[in-house]
Amino acid sequence: MFAQLREMFDELRKIPHPKPGTICAASLDKLAIYDHRLLCGSFGIGPFEKEADFNFVLRGGLHSSTPPRSLDLEKLISMQSEKSHPIVFTHGDAKPPNIMVKRARLGRFGFGKIKVVALIDFEMSGFFPDYWEYVQAMDCNSRMRYWAAEVEKFLDKHPRELEMDAIRLKYFGTFGGAFQN
Repeated sequence: MFAQLREMFDELRKIPHPKPGTICAASLDKLAIYDHRLLCGSFGIGPFEKEADFNFVLRGGLHSSTPPRSLDLEKLISMQSEKSHPIVFTHGDAKPPNIMVKRARLGRFGFGKIKVVALIDFEMSGFFPDYWEYVQAMDCNSRMRYWAAEVEKFLDKHPRELEMDAIRLKYFGTFGGAFQN
């Protein structure tokens, strides 16, 4: 099942970007992104011409020249500035409820392998930095703690970016960080 998921997510990454480099929704008629982990309002946020603009919003508008209120925020700004990521298509919500599976029946009483038949719920899909899918998938509620151990079986690990997101969540909360211009 996880090898099948890896293939599916690798295929999603190959979808051509209509506006290369831009962080935006998948829909060309509405490029603003919607993400349940960001305070987006009903109209979404963005699009963003480059990753630095997206990072600026993720950290609540703190500039690198703004004196940080903590060493963590200084670290977040530094980490976000040290490298840019490829912008790729992401599903945006790789969680068990959005993965449709079917278990093959073997014989009269047995069940066999689980087969992924579909990914559903693409409302948060779009073109994001390549780490975004991993960070989103690792954000599990208490009922899905088991999921974090499974994510690395089908998505590339991004431990540094996961640390960035943990700092962002610490200071801005689940829905903080984003704002409307």
